[in-house]
Amino acid sequence: MTDASSHDVSLTIRRTINAPQQRVFEAWTQEEHLKHWWRCNPAWKTDLAEVDLKVGGNYRLSMHDPEAGQSHVCRGEFREIDPPRKVVYTWFWEPPGMEMDETLVTVEFLEQGDSTEIVLTHEHFPGSAAANEHNQGWNLCIDVLQQWLESE
Repeated sequence: MTDASSHDVSLTIRRTINAPQQRVFEAWTQEEHLKHWWRCNPAWKTDLAEVDLKVGGNYRLSMHDPEAGQSHVCRGEFREIDPPRKVVYTWFWEPPGMEMDETLVTVEFLEQGDSTEIVLTHEHFPGSAAANEHNQGWNLCIDVLQQWLESE
């Protein structure tokens, strides 16, 4: 286990998606859209997307890996919502077992003409290994999001 001071580890990802800001914000925050892309492998399935999009509202998302026969479920609470520019929410894996406390995710959607730059900051990791795993996972999820939005 790492000491408490290591919970200051964070990651930031900047990616540009060829879709308008409102569309990207909706894809990130609405159940019917999350079901199309929220997974870190195109062969996986998003088997759960529950979103109560309001400050204090909860969300729960699950991606299923058919090869391993495992689902990866996260949940949290919305802390800030500024459509279509920003959303902030807590992040917690369920069941606990990743030796990780609740973390915080901030996603900004910056309008770039007909495109949108996503700036994702995920903070309060217990160490660099957890941050690196989540960096890889987020980038893979954003790849699937980008493919889905650009095929619509």
